Amino acid sequence: MNISVLQAEALSFHTTWAVLWLWKLCAADIFLELTIVAIFFDKLWRWVVLVNYVGPATLAITVVLSQMHVIMVRQYLGV
Repeated sequence: MNISVLQAEALSFHTTWAVLWLWKLCAADIFLELTIVAIFFDKLWRWVVLVNYVGPATLAITVVLSQMHVIMVRQYLGV
């Protein structure tokens, strides 16, 4: 099978789109937007505390799921 066909199939995996959306939701620009919302509602300290506890776990989960997806796609492509 042609490699470009396999790459197109890998792009259409449901897990590919899930990982893309996961990174979109955990991106730095979303963090900055939510920080601005916290400032607007005068809840900045609560936001900082929440990010301090939830942030590392969220990042770790995102990285692990992304790595598992990369391993799966590499196996599918035969790389």
